[in-house]
Amino acid sequence: MTGKIPAELGNLSNLQKLDLRGRGNRLTGAIPAELGNLSNLQKLDLRSNGLTGTIPAELGNLSKLQELSLHGNHNLTGKIPAELGNLSNLQKLDLGGNRLTGKIPAELGNLSNLSQVNLGHNRLTGAIPAELGNLSNLQKLALRYNRLTGAIPAELGNLSKLQNLDLLDNQLTGAIPAELGNLSNLTGLALYSNGLTGAIPAELGNLSNLTGLWLSDNRLTGAIPAELGNLSRLSTLWLSANQLTGAIPAELGNLSNLWWLRLSDNRLTGAIPAELGKLSNLEHLWLSRNQLTAIPAELGNLSKLYELSLYNNQLTGAIPAELGNLSNLSQLYLSDNRLTGAIPAELGNLSNLLHLYLRNNRLTGAIPAELGNLSNLSQLYLRNNQLTGCIPAGLSDVRYNDLGRLGLSSCD
Repeated sequence: MTGKIPAELGNLSNLQKLDLRGRGNRLTGAIPAELGNLSNLQKLDLRSNGLTGTIPAELGNLSKLQELSLHGNHNLTGKIPAELGNLSNLQKLDLGGNRLTGKIPAELGNLSNLSQVNLGHNRLTGAIPAELGNLSNLQKLALRYNRLTGAIPAELGNLSKLQNLDLLDNQLTGAIPAELGNLSNLTGLALYSNGLTGAIPAELGNLSNLTGLWLSDNRLTGAIPAELGNLSRLSTLWLSANQLTGAIPAELGNLSNLWWLRLSDNRLTGAIPAELGKLSNLEHLWLSRNQLTAIPAELGNLSKLYELSLYNNQLTGAIPAELGNLSNLSQLYLSDNRLTGAIPAELGNLSNLLHLYLRNNRLTGAIPAELGNLSNLSQLYLRNNQLTGCIPAGLSDVRYNDLGRLGLSSCD
């Protein structure tokens, strides 16, 4: 169906469900205010159309409404009507993917039956209302990709049934409330790309059901709490692009379900903990652009590792030969450190390797002939070391390389 929603639908006084979602529909024009006359309506689904204009305040008259979805119309504008706070039976509110502006109405905190709220991908401004902490049945709160400011209300820590809290990519400031550590049912906490400051609360280590913690791209300071090592179900931990200091806690080695650990772009110091070698499910290890000093041989135990990024640290000593055991490794970035000794011949065992970056270190000796076995290699960078000998057969065929800057001739 195309065209406008007929205002006459507002005469269907017994209608309980109006589903005009965009599965083959492409409705345009404004949402008729007359839909507010549907006193028996329980579900209104107008998502994924091309509707324009504002959300009628009259929708706040739908006292039996349980579900309101206007998601993904992209051109709905104006404010969220405060009158939606009258929908006492509402369980699901999805206004995401539009161009809504203004503040989130505090009146939404009256909707005690709400289990899901999605206001993401709009242009909302102002603070997150503390009144949202009254939504005792809320399981999902998604406010991502707006322009929200101010602090995260500590009252959100009262949402005992909350499973997913998504506030990413706003302009939020202040500290992460320790009260969020009370959310015992939380599985996902996404706060990245804001302006949050202060320390990561140790209380987050109480979130025993958490599977994803995204705090990257803020201004967080202090040490990584060792308590995060208690999050036994955690699969993703992103703390990159902050101002975190101190050592990487050895306790992170307890996170047996972790598949992505992202701590890059901080000010972390000390050796990489050998305990990280216990993360048997880890596929991505990003520790680049810190001040770390040593690579443990135990990283060679990470049999599922796909990407190892340690570039731009202060790593010293030899490259562990054990890294040659990482049979699934596709990308190995060790550039811009102070590594010494020879390039291990064992790296020639990495049959799935696509990228090998060893430039800007203090490596010595010959380039191992075994590197010529890396038939999938597409990027090889070795310059600014102290390598000698000749360039092994096959390496000159790597599509992107800096072999011509080594001052070495071919072994052919």
